[in-house]
Amino acid sequence: MPRYPIVLCDLDGTLSDPKVGITRSVQYALRKMALPSVPKCDELTSFIGPPLHESFIRYGLTEAEAWRAVGYYREYFAVHGLYENDLYPHVKATLERLAHDGVALWLATSKPTGFSEQILDFFGLRPLFTGVVGSELDGRRSRKGDVLRHIIEQTPGVSRELFLMVGDHEQDILAASIWHMDSVAVEYGYGSPTALYQACPTYLVKQFDELYPIVKG
Repeated sequence: MPRYPIVLCDLDGTLSDPKVGITRSVQYALRKMALPSVPKCDELTSFIGPPLHESFIRYGLTEAEAWRAVGYYREYFAVHGLYENDLYPHVKATLERLAHDGVALWLATSKPTGFSEQILDFFGLRPLFTGVVGSELDGRRSRKGDVLRHIIEQTPGVSRELFLMVGDHEQDILAASIWHMDSVAVEYGYGSPTALYQACPTYLVKQFDELYPIVKG
């Protein structure tokens, strides 16, 4: 039996690099909001990972404006941004090995569930996953802790010691800690390295295939 028979994977910045699709979607939304200037894509990477609505508020929009911006963002993302996305090296092969070995893989993301399922389909990964849990379009379950709680509810009676959360952002690691799960921080994503280390992950990896021996134990 693997050391961690249930592995929860974040999506953006962990399995795939969504920079182009997300930042272009943000640019589209800001233009639709008629803001005086729109930053370049490289200046919008802070939108990768955290809940989208909260990111627009941090950008300086009001609550109501942020929800309007989310709607505009999705106009572009649903048609184009979803597919402006690339898997990180070793992701597909590692997930295939883990699934073949009987590990239950769950996608645990703040991205809306429907978009997340489409992305997995796009990369041919959907059959490898036991379940996909993301946020609702109205913002419910956008916090990573709420996502993990939902997965726990779908796996009753399983000890938290058997779960492993994998992510690139401190919110992934902190949520795992709240639910008494071990965690893996990937260092190649979009989370702040300082914040990631301060969140005290159980393991650190520089590339995704380093996950396999950790899971197997």
